[in-house]
Amino acid sequence: MARYNQFGYHKSKPDYKWSQLNPKDYTSECIDVLEYDMNTNEMTVHFEKRGSYLYKGIEPLVYAEFNHAGSRGQYFNQYIRGNYESQRIR
Repeated sequence: MARYNQFGYHKSKPDYKWSQLNPKDYTSECIDVLEYDMNTNEMTVHFEKRGSYLYKGIEPLVYAEFNHAGSRGQYFNQYIRGNYESQRIR
């Protein structure tokens, strides 16, 4: 029987690739820039119109998938918003 974590990912899914953690040049109506600190598992999201927020406890795989999502806004709303501790920083 397959096991899934809280985000619907199969636990035996291969880990992220290091290259996936580099910020991707991306055009989004909602999100301007992403930053990720692997030492603290903290991600900073700079929104186009809403300021910047720090999200804590972001797993590298979640950041990698968010970074490369076809729609960062949809990914954010489905998997990140409300699921992680956050604070506005700007």
